[in-house]
Amino acid sequence: MNTATVNYLMEKLPSKRQVYYYFKDRYALDLLNDHIGEGMSVSEIKKSPLKPLLNKPLLKNLLSSIKDQRVTPSDLISAWPTQPEAFTLSLGSWGDPNDWSRNYDQMGRKGKNLVLQLNFSNRHDAVYKKLISKEDDFDEGVFNSSCHPVHNKGRLTLAWARIDIDLKNNVALIEEIQSDWLREVRSDLSDIKPQDYFQRDPIQLWFGEVSPKRLKYYVERILAPYWKLWDEAMMAATIQFLRQNLGISKIYYYTFETGRHLKDFGRNEQLPPKSLYTKLPKKFCFKLTQEGPEFLKKAAAKDNFLKCKFKLYDFDWFLLEG
Repeated sequence: MNTATVNYLMEKLPSKRQVYYYFKDRYALDLLNDHIGEGMSVSEIKKSPLKPLLNKPLLKNLLSSIKDQRVTPSDLISAWPTQPEAFTLSLGSWGDPNDWSRNYDQMGRKGKNLVLQLNFSNRHDAVYKKLISKEDDFDEGVFNSSCHPVHNKGRLTLAWARIDIDLKNNVALIEEIQSDWLREVRSDLSDIKPQDYFQRDPIQLWFGEVSPKRLKYYVERILAPYWKLWDEAMMAATIQFLRQNLGISKIYYYTFETGRHLKDFGRNEQLPPKSLYTKLPKKFCFKLTQEGPEFLKKAAAKDNFLKCKFKLYDFDWFLLEG
């Protein structure tokens, strides 16, 4: 996308700190809510691509309590737990058309991406600030990468999604879903030796001095819920934003090999977790197709790299429609 389009899209989030609630498998309720309209029978849902969602425990419990076997939006809302995890959503951008590298920017075509950021709640931040952070580094967050598209004005970003959008044809391509925060925490834990947990003095890690016991407490007691649901929370928030805020009807997502080729990963570079490009889209009922985003094919007319790749390979994509 060009800069003007990204700037226009960044006005599409209703507030700068929109609250977003998530709980395990909420995405199943959201996808069904988009599909059923004012209501739909269970037998009709079973004939749709969303049939696998009915096997989720929260939906099994819901269906067992519905007498007429017709699911309505109010039924889906009733399945919400009383205390979901709270996040905030914000928008940013990634890429510079005037200083662009496919390999560095990890984008399919030249331009910019819109970024949807999933940020921690104030409750998390207060504990993090007490256990880990120093006052002077709180705004950035010691587990965030400043060279990545994180929120840097008082919010700590758990994860983000980078998105390329064709507004004219209501098509989006999710380029990447990533969490620097959890990756860096895992890296720091690997640098702590077992005997370090028995000493009282802080030890030096890459971001500064920290008590191993405090870091362990933070990881095991505070971060534990986020490890289990960050990827599906990020994907669910992205789909909701694209559908409800932008009216996007077709959402593409890379398969692992397609992304590797079109974003020009080198053989010796660190590849993203494969599960993010295999298990995650299948969980959300994306279907495999060889019908890729038309805007990428058009870009190949002016991009020799893309032109060569499209000639060499028959790429697969994940597609969610509706």
